[in-house]
Amino acid sequence: MEEIREDNILRRMKKLSLLISVKIDQIFMENDLTAAQSEVLIFLLSEEAGQEMFSGDLHMELGISKAAVSMQLKKLRQKGYIILQTSSGDDRLKHIRLTDKARQMKQELDGKMKAFMKGIYRGFSEADYEQLSQLTDRMLENLNAWERTAGERQKIQEATL
Repeated sequence: MEEIREDNILRRMKKLSLLISVKIDQIFMENDLTAAQSEVLIFLLSEEAGQEMFSGDLHMELGISKAAVSMQLKKLRQKGYIILQTSSGDDRLKHIRLTDKARQMKQELDGKMKAFMKGIYRGFSEADYEQLSQLTDRMLENLNAWERTAGERQKIQEATL
């Protein structure tokens, strides 16, 4: 795309993100979970099989700040969904363990997310879904490349000062 049109795709994407968050908050309200907490908990439940999980892993996998991860883990711990154990090798590392309460909710949470996904993608063909997935992946790659380039420029500027 040689000339970038000024349109409202990014604005619509932001609105979509906000609406998704509000809807997920509503869906998981009866479980006393926010959208952010449910995202973390569902990820932990899906990754549990034989894999150690630390807060840094969540930061990288979910693409949320370390502070946000810490806050969500604190809330999930307070609600009895997880236990945080200090790593034997490094006191800064907290190993995340799911409680029985969390494991018992897996099927319910998965069902609610499946129903939500079915609703949000209603009317999409498999090709539509794949195309949307590829386009959003490309946008993420472009943003990551831009961020790396900006970081490299910053390092060069700092080195020349």
